[in-house]
Amino acid sequence: MKSIQLFTLIMLTLLFACEQKLSREKNASNYVYELEIVDSLSIDYLGEMYLLSVDADNDLFLFMGSKFDQLMLVNRQGEIISEYDEPTDAPGSFGDLAMGGSVNNGKIAVRGLRKLNVYDLQFNLLETFVNNTPMSLSTIYLGYEHLQPFEKDGQTHYVSYSAGPQTTYKSNDANYYVEFNNFEYINTTNKTFEPIVPFHDRSLFFQPKTAFNAIKPWFQVVGEEIHYVHNLDSMYYRFNINNPEEHFAEQIPFDEFILPKGFGFGKEESENSQKDRHGNVSNIFVHDGQSLILYRSGLKEHEIPEKIEDNTENWKRILEKDKLKLIVRESDGSYSAPSTISSKLTLQSFDKKGRLWVKPNLYFLDYEPDMVTFYETRLIKKEKE
Repeated sequence: MKSIQLFTLIMLTLLFACEQKLSREKNASNYVYELEIVDSLSIDYLGEMYLLSVDADNDLFLFMGSKFDQLMLVNRQGEIISEYDEPTDAPGSFGDLAMGGSVNNGKIAVRGLRKLNVYDLQFNLLETFVNNTPMSLSTIYLGYEHLQPFEKDGQTHYVSYSAGPQTTYKSNDANYYVEFNNFEYINTTNKTFEPIVPFHDRSLFFQPKTAFNAIKPWFQVVGEEIHYVHNLDSMYYRFNINNPEEHFAEQIPFDEFILPKGFGFGKEESENSQKDRHGNVSNIFVHDGQSLILYRSGLKEHEIPEKIEDNTENWKRILEKDKLKLIVRESDGSYSAPSTISSKLTLQSFDKKGRLWVKPNLYFLDYEPDMVTFYETRLIKKEKE
């Protein structure tokens, strides 16, 4: 049985390599995209701020502060116009952590681990939706657009990623992948949390031969579609919320992408199970038909910098070697060539006005800023050198 599984894994790896090569050749481009700073947003706040949502129509920005239960609504001038900083046991609390937030149509929605609270723009509680469904918690990611509005029949509903699928199985059990849901559809009319979007049959995780830890989807809701990618996979997906049978997948023509090897069912993942550093897709942003995808290709074992005692410096050296890259899928389905982005920048949001909001990565700054600054950037198309 083991030899059959090994043969199957080898064949899948070879098929993936062939498909990736054909995909690169088919989508070979003579242009790249780079970021150009257009303007900035400066906020008088001491500490880290994470951009959760942008209401582009009204130029309102929802931030989470250094305390993960502290929220601030900021205008285009950088003024904090309202703030939520209540104890976690307060009547209007969403819990210990803001898993995601959305400012839309004059309301602020905040996803806690077990509930969704809706506030007015002054953080006065309007409504609460409670989720009691069992959940398999994976790695918790904070400070991203993990709660996004979806309009249907004049009502605002939400698509959410919380911290893992709604299943009681562990990731080293084959049933985990059968029950896996990438997102939750929060129906504000029925007050239900519905698991949606199983693995596509082209996904690395559909009926896998090995187990994987910390599978993370990144997504953006556009109209009735969810555009999404997985951190460990090299595919681009679209899922229609109103018509679930419309589930699209295609290979992204990365220059390189080292897939994770996984580990055996019924076992625990070992640090030595994969000598190479696998690739990682770190976000997707969609605007006006363009899908901007961020990723790192990974490193072969011989390319990984030798470890030193300083763990932070180790991490910085790896990220400098395994460069952050940007590739853009055009509205006609073609792709740009990949380009590299400085590790000193963190891309946060692509709003409905086409503004790409970027913040400095404090780990790579040589000084401590006295204000929080986000840069408004735009994509510039350039001929590939």
